[in-house]
Amino acid sequence: MDEAVPEEGAAENDAYLGYTSMFPYLEEDASARGFKAICPTPLANRQPCVASEVLPEPEPIVAHLLDLFWQWQAPHLLVIDRDLFVRHRKLWDDSGGERDRTFYTPTLLYAILSLASMISLDKGVVRYSASSGGLAGDNFARRARELLELELEHPTITTVQTALILGFRFEAAGHSSLGWMYSGMAFRIASDLRLHLDCSKSLRSGRMSSDEARLRQRFAKYVSWASKYIQR
Repeated sequence: MDEAVPEEGAAENDAYLGYTSMFPYLEEDASARGFKAICPTPLANRQPCVASEVLPEPEPIVAHLLDLFWQWQAPHLLVIDRDLFVRHRKLWDDSGGERDRTFYTPTLLYAILSLASMISLDKGVVRYSASSGGLAGDNFARRARELLELELEHPTITTVQTALILGFRFEAAGHSSLGWMYSGMAFRIASDLRLHLDCSKSLRSGRMSSDEARLRQRFAKYVSWASKYIQR
């Protein structure tokens, strides 16, 4: 069997959420938030300079949306491993972005926030994450798409996850063409990264971590299903 080798290189009702209520952020203009570029030290599996936020998103909003995602959406997205995401998000934050992008990126976080915003009952989330008349999470989705474009030249597993989540969001929003575009992108990148191939030899030889091997096993099922579906 072939072996995988790692690459070198919108709610109508208010909801009270206690002290984490979104309402303090209702008047904030999301478009006024600035961004800058962070260039981490080159390492294997590390990307070239990727834009990142100067001001992080308000943590109460992020925590609320992540809770919704893990409880209601992640069980249908088996290619997202909660433990790996949470652990590597903390490592990323603690290092100021000086980590590899195999298991966590701000791009993936924005994609998750954009999807979870669609099921939030808090009007603060809606108003913070979308312009007037827009769909909840529009701003997060736009940011995820911008950052995803910068990753495509050197994609990693999180690039596939981001594209897949964006595909689900656009399908759910009724934008079937965009949904299929991002879903197809995820499938093609996953195939290019050989995420569907057996990685047992690489794992035994120490060339691949057990975390990456476990995540690749999830992708193997996804790529196999997508391949059969596309060939119909």
